[in-house]
Order: sequence, then C-alpha cells, then structure tokens
Amino acid sequence: MVDPAQAGDLPGIVSGAAAGTTIVLADGTYDIPASLQLVNDGVSLPSASNDASTVIIDATYTVNEAVVIAASNVTVAHVTITRAVDHPIHVYPPAAGVSVKVPVLVDTVKARPSAFTKRVSFVNRLTSASMPTPTDEAAIVSTLTAVMRPNLQMALNWRSETSSLSASI
Repeated sequence: MVDPAQAGDLPGIVSGAAAGTTIVLADGTYDIPASLQLVNDGVSLPSASNDASTVIIDATYTVNEAVVIAASNVTVAHVTITRAVDHPIHVYPPAAGVSVKVPVLVDTVKARPSAFTKRVSFVNRLTSASMPTPTDEAAIVSTLTAVMRPNLQMALNWRSETSSLSASI
C-alpha cells in the first residue's frame, strides 16, 4: 500500500509497476510531481477505502496530465483527480498502430476549476454489475457512451457559457 508521504515517489512506482500489479492508495492527498503513467497492461490504481472523496491525486497545476494511460486493461478506481494543467486523465496509444483496450474508470472524479472558479466534475460510475465483460466491445462502447453523453453535454454547455462571457468582455 502507498501512502501520501510517498507522493513524490508515486510516478516512479506507477510507471515501474509490472503487468497485473495493483497499487493500492491509502486515504489522503497525493501532491504528484509528475504524471502517473500506467504503461503496462493490467495495472490497477484503486483507493484502499473505495471512496473517491478520501483519496485525492493533486497535480498542483504543475503536471500537464495527472494520469496517463498507455496500456490495455488498466483500472483507476475510487480516486479524485484534480488540478491538472491540461487533462486529469489522458489515454495514449503505446505505439503506432496499437490500440489501448478497455481502460476502466470506476467512481473516479476528475475535477478542474475554470478561470471563473466554476467547478466542472465528470463522474464515471461504472460498477461491476453495469460493466459488460471485457470481450463484448459493442456493450462497452454503449455503456461508456451512456455514461459520457451527459458529461459531454455539460462540457459543451459550459464552453458555450464561457464563450459568451468572453465575447461580452
């Protein structure tokens, strides 16, 4: 188990994790100095308490992407990711022509305040009961689309509101 006192070491712990490793995060705030890069298949990064409000991964506005997923079948579960410069979570293909398959975000809150101090939170609540089997790609796409559609609409509405504010200034 990793605790917040190890936040400075967490990027190395995560990127060095062997395929299939589970890195459990104890409750607390992790002020990370670099991206947490999930680069090996099957790595999991869950909280010990299964409560996203008690484990905070804080990029402190110094890290572009707080969590980088460049492997298949990884899980980020029950954590809050905040204050990334660009993206709380970013998925990259590990190499040209290679796809990342079935990343799972379970009860993961990604929050990023805007210049207007308005907080937009995207919450994915995928439970094992609602998540289809990893081999059923059509069902996975359908589930993710259903979860993300309201969040995408909220983001578009927010962008429209801030564009109107910019135009009137």
